[in-house]
Amino acid sequence: MGELIALSGKQVDELCEESCSLENHAYNAVIERAVETTGDPFFGLHAGENLNLAAAGLIGQLTQSSETVKQALELCCEFANLGCSALPMKLYKESDQYKVTLTPNELWKSQSENAVRHTAEGVLAFTIREFQSLTRMQHSPFAIHLPWTRPTNISEYERVFGCPTLFSKEEIAILLKKEHVAETVITSDYDLFRVLISHAQEKSSHMTEEQGFAAIVKQSVLKLIKPEFPTLGSPCN
Repeated sequence: MGELIALSGKQVDELCEESCSLENHAYNAVIERAVETTGDPFFGLHAGENLNLAAAGLIGQLTQSSETVKQALELCCEFANLGCSALPMKLYKESDQYKVTLTPNELWKSQSENAVRHTAEGVLAFTIREFQSLTRMQHSPFAIHLPWTRPTNISEYERVFGCPTLFSKEEIAILLKKEHVAETVITSDYDLFRVLISHAQEKSSHMTEEQGFAAIVKQSVLKLIKPEFPTLGSPCN
């Protein structure tokens, strides 16, 4: 863990600061070294699977206080830049489903496809856990789409995602049933929601004024180098 923190170019207390930014090469180096050190080809999946839901911070609080799952997903997309704006999210309503897409920044992809893949898979796993929490652990997506080549064994993807995983697709996407997205959130709190949305808008506005790739990957490393992350020998369940 000390090596990963050193690669970030920051001290632990700096990484814990909300305003912390990382250079792109530092973030990519951390992810690539984490994958190499753990020997875990599913590092991103396991990272997203094992992160405490509280790691979502303000976005997580917003989703839990939202009126419906749909509103919560819309806010996740609107304020995705508060987590990692190099991986913007969008929600689409289609004839028989809703689709949440993640679109990696092209510059980032050209610098480290490995970091992009593990980060995207971690975000997917974490987002699914948030979705399940909002729907009282009753529902899962009905499919995940990934643009990379299908590995020989996809059982770990389907275990973590809890649904069929389809590869060589044009986009990174979570497919959700319309009736599940329409459900109400039992922890909805309108008064708290108003306070949180104002704070999120203020933070988001401030971030759009920052320049460079360092702002794009802000805070992402803190979500991916927590000491409790599993190694290859750690239990997955």
